Amino acid sequence: MKEDKPEKGIRFKLILLITIAVIFVNVMFISVNGTTTQNPTSSVKTTANAAKEQIFYWIDTGEVYHSTPNCSALERTTHTIRSGILSQVPAGRRPCKVCIGDGVKPATTTAPKVTTTTQKPVNTTVPKVNTTIANYKIGNEINQNNALIKVNSVRTAANNGKVIAEKGFKFAYINITVTNNRSKAFVMSSTFGFTMKTPDGKKCDQISITSGALSGTIATKGKLVGEIGFKVPTTATKVTLEITDLASKKISIFDLQFK
Repeated sequence: MKEDKPEKGIRFKLILLITIAVIFVNVMFISVNGTTTQNPTSSVKTTANAAKEQIFYWIDTGEVYHSTPNCSALERTTHTIRSGILSQVPAGRRPCKVCIGDGVKPATTTAPKVTTTTQKPVNTTVPKVNTTIANYKIGNEINQNNALIKVNSVRTAANNGKVIAEKGFKFAYINITVTNNRSKAFVMSSTFGFTMKTPDGKKCDQISITSGALSGTIATKGKLVGEIGFKVPTTATKVTLEITDLASKKISIFDLQFK
């Protein structure tokens, strides 16, 4: 006996509805499982990355690095304070004992908030920093590691004792006072840390002074007054005197004029 067409249509609709329902349930199951699945190592990686991406601070002439730019060891620096992650800290630097501790790695609690923003590649080339502080005049005083250095005056002469300057040259003498504010006495030598240059950048030869040279031992709170000398061109009326701190390599420049 043949099946009625209306009954056949109803059966087809029921099968279609059941099929749709099964597909819907599977989709919902996959969706729920997908949103609740977590990578068990993701939180561990985030913590490790936060420690690696902590920002540290340093200056080009120092020997340590810091966990904060407000460290008391950086308060009086005249140099540019640089920053970067630990891998960017110059090789050989040690942790600051003030803000980090003796050999202790910086705490991860000071690490900046980790974001998902893609970081641009960092240029690891450190630009050359000019540590020169220019320019001082006669009568000015500078402080180099608690040694106060004051340029008092400058004079020229055609001879240095019995030595007469060769043709085309003259001798320039700079009178300097050094005050020792350090906790210990130190030896001052006129042959170290002083450089004279002409306006075109040429170095002038330093000469030996037999009497009144800026050399000797300076006691704590003591002073030493003396001269340093250079051979300069006869036509020179302006020169620069560079005084280099042998410890920090910082250079202080004095502009000098004479007849």
